[in-house]
Amino acid sequence: MAIEDFYRANAPVDVPAETRKFDEFIQAANNNDLQSFTFDKRHTPEVDIYEDPDLYEVDVALPGMNREDIDVNVRGSEIRISGEKTILNPQSRREYHTVENNYGRFDRSFELPGDADTSAISADYGAGLLRVTIPRQDSDADKELRRIDIQ
Repeated sequence: MAIEDFYRANAPVDVPAETRKFDEFIQAANNNDLQSFTFDKRHTPEVDIYEDPDLYEVDVALPGMNREDIDVNVRGSEIRISGEKTILNPQSRREYHTVENNYGRFDRSFELPGDADTSAISADYGAGLLRVTIPRQDSDADKELRRIDIQ
């Protein structure tokens, strides 16, 4: 199965909405009122998906997050990675001049290929990187002819 089949893209970005959000940000900055500006509550972390003959791996860039704030779930042939990155001190009266980090909820879903062994999926998180390892089932076992006894 091709790696393209493994990846299901998120919905396209609404460019006019993004432009409006940027315009609102510039206006708030010009009025020296960045504290009243609300950033989107969702973001999309960067993902790398690759495979080798024995497994698939999904790397998700989640810098600044705690392990407890990340969820990895599998249902049927779909894997879902979600969580929330919060601002460390939201009550602070700091005046932000630049905010380039993403905060808020995220949710990424991917369709697993047919040879994925969903019962053996594992995940590790460290240094801002979530790595989900999905072993492949032995595809040769499926190709063997099995006789089914008729009762």
